[in-house]
Amino acid sequence: MIAQLALILEYAIEAGHVGSNPAAGRRRRMKGTTPRRTFFWPEQLPALLRAAKKSYGGRGRPLVGVLAVAGLRIGEALALRWSDVNLARGELVVRRSKTEAGERVVVLPSALVEALVEWKARTGFSAPGDLVFGTSQGKQDGRSNVTRRLLRPVIEAANVELAKAGITPIEALTLHSLRRGAAILSEATGATASETAGQLGHKNPTITTGIYMVAMKHRARLSQAERAAFAEAIAWASMGTSARSTGLELIPTPETEGVEAA
Repeated sequence: MIAQLALILEYAIEAGHVGSNPAAGRRRRMKGTTPRRTFFWPEQLPALLRAAKKSYGGRGRPLVGVLAVAGLRIGEALALRWSDVNLARGELVVRRSKTEAGERVVVLPSALVEALVEWKARTGFSAPGDLVFGTSQGKQDGRSNVTRRLLRPVIEAANVELAKAGITPIEALTLHSLRRGAAILSEATGATASETAGQLGHKNPTITTGIYMVAMKHRARLSQAERAAFAEAIAWASMGTSARSTGLELIPTPETEGVEAA
């Protein structure tokens, strides 16, 4: 805020309104604190997807997949329209993003394509101009509504399964944590930092590289049960992998059968 004020006052000096810039100088700036980042780990993904399967009016699982596997920001996901999603090609276009780098084409794994195909077949709003993850009235949903009605109850249900399996439960998870989880999954499937940055819409791969370092340290400490769940998550997120081959089966529909055959 002080940096912005200093910039405004520089223009005021040029215009002759003030004689000096009281906001200039490093000593004017308060020392910032580094926010504590929360992470969502791949070994937690299968349980979260299973818990989300019948939640949020049927759109819970594809929405979790778009956030935690495709890596969209919540605002990007909620603004998606069916005209932005090419299920035959297995990709979607992010047209509404907070940054220029965020406007991008995102390649989808087959398992996520199947989840989206199933959802499109069930929703009452499947026209090209309709929102993919709209409300029950087809209106644009809100971030707080997704957190309250989808994320919190699904985490609670997933943690029951994780506890039984001896896997670390999900703690302090935010919608943006799912996006970090997508970066970790991308690294685990063999993508480079630059490829992941392009997929997630990062302006440069430095952010992605930092997440990679955290992921590598985390993987070295996994238990046997966590490694098995980790492998299941990688299978779900890998290109060319069907959801049916991962143990995360979908309810068959004519459309999903067509995608699998293709």
